[in-house]
Parts: sequence; structure tokens; C-alpha cells
Amino acid sequence: MQATALGLKHAFVNQPVEVAALRPALADLVGLGGRRPDIVMRFGHAADRPFSARRSSRAVIMS
Repeated sequence: MQATALGLKHAFVNQPVEVAALRPALADLVGLGGRRPDIVMRFGHAADRPFSARRSSRAVIMS
């Protein structure tokens, strides 16, 4: 929320966390030792982008 209040944008960079073989190298890079990284995010200034398209709940809930 603080990033948004400062006018910053954010994006998830998930591959280093989701690919098990990359996790140890990422942990070493940021000094986590034997701990497991859970998320990587980048922050910065960027132009506004449109929100992802969403379907209504009626379109996806079947009774």
C-alpha cells in the first residue's frame, strides 16, 4: 500500500521462486542462507496499464 501511495508500480517476478532448481541460487544471491525465498517483486515508475479482463460471477458459477 505504501508503494501505491508513493505512485509506484509493482510486478511479480515469480520464475526464480517457482522453479525449484533456481531457489538455492536466489537464496544465495540475497543472503538467505538455507532459508527459502517466497516472492520476488520489482517496484518502480511506469505508465498505467489496463486491469485484467474479469468475467462476472454469473459467468463462472454453475448451479
